[in-house]
Amino acid sequence: MAPAEPVQSGLDVPPEADAEAPDIRNYLSELEEDVLGEIGNISFGSAATALSTILNQKVDITTPKVELVNREHLENEFPAPYVSILVNYTEGFRGSCMLVIKMTDASVIASLMMGGRRQKSFC
Repeated sequence: MAPAEPVQSGLDVPPEADAEAPDIRNYLSELEEDVLGEIGNISFGSAATALSTILNQKVDITTPKVELVNREHLENEFPAPYVSILVNYTEGFRGSCMLVIKMTDASVIASLMMGGRRQKSFC
């Protein structure tokens, strides 16, 4: 598998926050940041295990890194071509989670899931 890219959590940050690099401590305590990182680790760990089963190949992930990104600046943070998947929490929690991966990586995953070889790409 291609090396995993670090996972970044896009959180709503007020417009007055610095668009370049908002200070996470203005919004989250160290404990809150650690908890979000652990939720990401559990979630993406489960997803990696499922993907490994589907692909019949080992899938490794990095430790999630929690960062603040203004929603308005996502396009700058992740210039095309990227694929994003947005999941909204509908019960028990209010919020959303976004997975952003390179188009080439998404293409390789799709190809493998359809029985292709790693070298095959739809891009």
